[in-house]
Amino acid sequence: MGTPGVNPVCQTWHQVHPDFCYTAHVDMWEDTDGSCTVNACDNVVVGGIFYHIADVQLDIQTSPCSPVDETSWGQIKSLFGTF
Repeated sequence: MGTPGVNPVCQTWHQVHPDFCYTAHVDMWEDTDGSCTVNACDNVVVGGIFYHIADVQLDIQTSPCSPVDETSWGQIKSLFGTF
């Protein structure tokens, strides 16, 4: 679900499927249930095309973490991992 009270008009949305990394501008939003939240059954115009929202999901992307550096703090953290 969208963030309550946040109007998505003028936001840029990042598409995951079918064209990964495609970004589009939200031109219009119809809050069909009056919840002030973007959710299923709302309507939006994105990039000039009308869409009926069937489902809202959160997509999380991660990047690899750097290894623990061997500073004194890193050594203290690794010590606790041995108990």
